[in-house]
Amino acid sequence: MAVLDISNWYVSWCEPIVVALYSRDPQEIRTRLVAAQAVLAAGKLKALEADCLSYQLTYLDFQAQLVLRDRGWDDTHLINFIARLSQPSDYLAADRLRRRLLLQLRINMDRLDLIELTPLDFEELFSELPEEEYTTEAWLYISGWAFRHEQPVYLEKAYEFALLQARGFEVDWTWQRVHLMWKLARGDATREDLLWLIDKADIHKHLRSIQRGIWQKAVDLGIVDERIELRLHERELELQEQSSKRLEQHLTPHLANPSPPSVAQRT
Repeated sequence: MAVLDISNWYVSWCEPIVVALYSRDPQEIRTRLVAAQAVLAAGKLKALEADCLSYQLTYLDFQAQLVLRDRGWDDTHLINFIARLSQPSDYLAADRLRRRLLLQLRINMDRLDLIELTPLDFEELFSELPEEEYTTEAWLYISGWAFRHEQPVYLEKAYEFALLQARGFEVDWTWQRVHLMWKLARGDATREDLLWLIDKADIHKHLRSIQRGIWQKAVDLGIVDERIELRLHERELELQEQSSKRLEQHLTPHLANPSPPSVAQRT
């Protein structure tokens, strides 16, 4: 059987899923997932690429289920996701990816109150994360967990990374969000800090991040007032009006293949 040589498996098969997830388009999510899973099942990828794609699809499948909410989906599936990302690869690059995705998966499950990630469990997973996988995305997740669990050491580490090394997708948003969380944790955040972050939100995902991960702490600190609530509502309406165009502008600079070929063209 001939081996299919895909030099950039992520661009070819994962980026289209990411775009569909950001668009929250159920039909497109299913289409892209099925197409990528079919390529993996065909067994024509090189072993390293197959392992990488398998791990990434497991992670994206979990994120897809948060949108799709398929019938019959239950807690058993959560354990299966963890189990699949706990199986090591013989290839160093693939196994590094696996460790990062496992940490991000567990943080995501913790954030959604599905399966708790205790500080002890976090320490174990983080200690196995190679520095090569210290990515902007990873530290974005780590900062959220640290803020939620009142772990200032990791929040400071995330802030330091955002200042000195963050690059690529959502880098500006990462710095702004972590900066506010750091100030909230210290107790010296202001209304203007929160307003600034709301104004910097480019997509609805950013506003949800504020509402789910930051808002209650800001309320507890006493910096949320009618002006803040009104601005959050206004920003939400603004993003609704500009959603399609803004999403395209937001994603395109970070995609190696801004206009992915259709499934028919790929198969």
